[in-house]
Amino acid sequence: MSKHMPQRQVRCYHCGHALQVGERALTTMCTHCYRGLRVDDVVIRGKESFAAVQTCGMVIIHRKARVLANVVQASMGVQVEGALRGDVISGGPVLIGAKAVWKGGCRAPSLHIQDGASVGGGWFEITPDVRFGDPAIVDKPLQTPKSMPEPGPEPVRDLREYIRTLPIRQTARDNEQLSTRTG
Repeated sequence: MSKHMPQRQVRCYHCGHALQVGERALTTMCTHCYRGLRVDDVVIRGKESFAAVQTCGMVIIHRKARVLANVVQASMGVQVEGALRGDVISGGPVLIGAKAVWKGGCRAPSLHIQDGASVGGGWFEITPDVRFGDPAIVDKPLQTPKSMPEPGPEPVRDLREYIRTLPIRQTARDNEQLSTRTG
């Protein structure tokens, strides 16, 4: 006789598909997109740097923690008490604590900012249904697009030709030599 293991529902942060996993599961594979998933909560207590922090649970950044990440994706929500620099895509509420420092964008169904928090930069998009895996949402940068710099001169193909185009700069000594030769 097999025992029935308690199950919980999680949402894939790659494709947005909802699936059932065991209550004590740490990782699993999405049955829709077949990509690996981290199911447990990510708790950060120190200084960390990531390309991406992704979980079907919550991301919790403690008071003395400092996190630098390109993107933070959490299906259940994000709680920041320390410092976070990066873009956040959350399927649950985002809480920014009273002594937190936040730099970056956020896309979430709800956002709670406590008095005293430092928030700077980025877009904040509060939408009731955050869709994970949609390329228009995940790949779109949350930061304000910077103006494109003016295109510079074309790259130099032949150094000798480039030198011939430079203006000739005469020094006082060159002028003296020219004047003695001509006069």
